[in-house]
Amino acid sequence: MPVLGSIYFPIQDLHLIGSAETGTFLNGERCQVSQTTRLSDATMLVTDPRSLIDHRNSPSLLKLSRKVRLVRGMGDCYGYYLVARGLADVMIEPGELAYYDVAPLHPILSGAGGHFTNLSGEVEFKSGQGLATNHLLHQEILNVIRPDKQ
Repeated sequence: MPVLGSIYFPIQDLHLIGSAETGTFLNGERCQVSQTTRLSDATMLVTDPRSLIDHRNSPSLLKLSRKVRLVRGMGDCYGYYLVARGLADVMIEPGELAYYDVAPLHPILSGAGGHFTNLSGEVEFKSGQGLATNHLLHQEILNVIRPDKQ
């Protein structure tokens, strides 16, 4: 399990680095996930909006998309960066991530006060799935996308 994560956007010179033990920082400034408590107020990001209609998890993802305030397509690590900064509440990827994509995300999100799991709520890196949230919405989202696991 990785204990330190780093994302760097060279054109913007933004360096996000995080660990559950020390916190998450953007260019030296502490980051924290949002404090949104209701799905109806949440902004949800998804790497490819088509996954809401043409993926094996589409029915549950579409159901989730109808419960949030806003859904936007946001490419890969930038969406997770926005969740860690508190600028979005949820980032979901139903199954296109490689290990090198997800390895830094758990420490970064944990250090910012959030959660990163697969769509079943497990902390693992082989399924290709990613669900990043502030800690306040995580279980409710899992209940929507996996109602059989409640």
